[in-house]
Amino acid sequence: MSNLRYMIVFLFVFFLTSANGLQIKICADDFRSELRLKKNVENISIDILKKGILELNKETSVLLVLEYLPLPRCLDLLKKGKIDGALNLSYNEERAKFLEFPPGSGPEEWGVCTSSYKVACSGYVLITLKSNQYNYDGDKKTFPKPVRVVRGYSIEKELKPIYHEDLYVGLSNISNIKQMIEAKNGSVVANFTFPINIEKFYEVSDQLKIHTKYITMRSYYIPLAKNSKLSKEFREKFWKAVSSVANDTAVINELLKSYSKN
Repeated sequence: MSNLRYMIVFLFVFFLTSANGLQIKICADDFRSELRLKKNVENISIDILKKGILELNKETSVLLVLEYLPLPRCLDLLKKGKIDGALNLSYNEERAKFLEFPPGSGPEEWGVCTSSYKVACSGYVLITLKSNQYNYDGDKKTFPKPVRVVRGYSIEKELKPIYHEDLYVGLSNISNIKQMIEAKNGSVVANFTFPINIEKFYEVSDQLKIHTKYITMRSYYIPLAKNSKLSKEFREKFWKAVSSVANDTAVINELLKSYSKN
């Protein structure tokens, strides 16, 4: 049944304007579905995207279709041009072959998380069991084995030459964490959106230790598929609209309050 759950597409359509508007289809990792759609199924990056669409609607009519999908499926649809864009992807050369990233991203970014077009400054964190005495000090070659990571994550290729057969590639962060708990060994390299998903991991189990030193921190964007029919003009307007929200400190602080624990 667990495998079947990951095959399900969680489709949410936000009618932010009339049905006659231009449609943009964005896929997002299905992290929220794995937590069985508890009270709040959003995260701050989705909030930024939705507010960006509202800004865009001030000058052009746009309909946002947001699909929650496992990352490998999301990337496959992007390559085929069946999805217009993806929420929260970092830049790498392989993805840049089929995705167009906003200006100032990737090699054009002059420092860590300096791009004005990022929707998040996040990355990867190491998760082990509290019963494991290991503490991550920045050396990626010392992770407790087996090391579990989600298929399609950019760090997968970096870890493969280090861990070889001790690298387990799974479907999602949550399934990897559950496997670690069941096996009572190893570690999980998980992607997170700071600070929301860090707290969400603790909902899985109180046996987890989330190491305070991050493995990486980098900018995450909403790149658009090169095969998408979206015009160059629309792409530029879309990224600017999202950027105007993401860089508004007052708006972001207000959004963060909604995720604070009572």
